[in-house]
Amino acid sequence: MSRFAFAAASAAKGRTLGRFEVVDGQNFIAYLPAYFIARRTGARAVATYHEVWRGDWLENKGWLVGGLGELWERLVLTRPWDHLVAVSRFTRGRLMAHRIPAERISVIHNGVDLELIRTSASCRKNQHTLCMVSRLVEGKRPELLLEALVLVGRLQPDLMASFEVKICGDGPLMERCLELSRRLGLAHQVRFLGRMESLQDVYRLMKESALLIHPSKVEGFGIVVAEAAACGTPALVADIPPSREVLEMIGGGRLFRPDTAERLAEEIIRHFTCDPVPVGHPEALHWDVIGARIEALYQRLASAEASSATVPTGSIPTEPFSGG
Repeated sequence: MSRFAFAAASAAKGRTLGRFEVVDGQNFIAYLPAYFIARRTGARAVATYHEVWRGDWLENKGWLVGGLGELWERLVLTRPWDHLVAVSRFTRGRLMAHRIPAERISVIHNGVDLELIRTSASCRKNQHTLCMVSRLVEGKRPELLLEALVLVGRLQPDLMASFEVKICGDGPLMERCLELSRRLGLAHQVRFLGRMESLQDVYRLMKESALLIHPSKVEGFGIVVAEAAACGTPALVADIPPSREVLEMIGGGRLFRPDTAERLAEEIIRHFTCDPVPVGHPEALHWDVIGARIEALYQRLASAEASSATVPTGSIPTEPFSGG
């Protein structure tokens, strides 16, 4: 309920801030406050959309939270927004499936803070450290990694014995994952680090790791894969459309079939024994590049005629893959 209190407080605060040209809701709980602030002040109403969960809320979050989320998103998607920014082609397609006109959607990917990553503390890469950086929730599938590690131990016991595995993140599955790790005999090799205090600590973990594992099946874009590449660390990524898009942009990483732990185990062994995963280059996602695209969109929206609620997407600088 604290998120809804935040939404109400944001809408109230918006009444006191004067007039704007563009108001952009940057996350799910901010969409409706941003929309109503924009309408109240005569500004263009924009939402930056990361994931579309309409129709999936009950499965992802259960009856109570899922029911509220489903209602909230239905309200969001039925508002007459001036423009939506989708962080991936995949998200753009999901928005279009809910009858948002293509001309009202631009694809502008999330950015990576390359300066912060480069200035974060350097550390020696441990060639036997694997990491996972994620919330511990169902869709991110931390348990799949644990199951895959058991299979690596059966197929390549010496390799598995050399591993140190670090899982960064917190969430409702923490206790279940700790118990599974103990039950599978992995407790001495798998460390659950919880929520780290700063992004620099996360980047330090990525820099020291030989491989990032990203088994998630629920993503809007998957920026952690690009951040790992900026840290010089390759990523094994579950093959879902938004993750394919990230790897296409950075020109690195490797996909694995997401259906079973066997596929992930095979790819871990492949990386360490004969065919290393390429790292990739995330420069196209530098915030200077992404910020320029966002600014260009805002300028065009602000200068559009008041009678027109659309901006031709072809006139907005987006990344090279902004097609539907």
